[in-house]
Amino acid sequence: MALNALSNDVFSDRSRSTSTDNNRRRALARLYERRIAVDELIDSLERYQSAQSTRRASCVEITFVKK
Repeated sequence: MALNALSNDVFSDRSRSTSTDNNRRRALARLYERRIAVDELIDSLERYQSAQSTRRASCVEITFVKK
């Protein structure tokens, strides 16, 4: 009887451990997905910023002088 109770405890611990591992794996996968999204956003912003600075460089500054 004690052996049966012990084997149930071991099974319960393994089940809990497996569940925790699965939760951690899913959380880690979500973090990687978010990291990829953030990296893509940063790349897009850098390209936009670069394009804006290129456009600004080709502009000529105009000053107004009163007579």
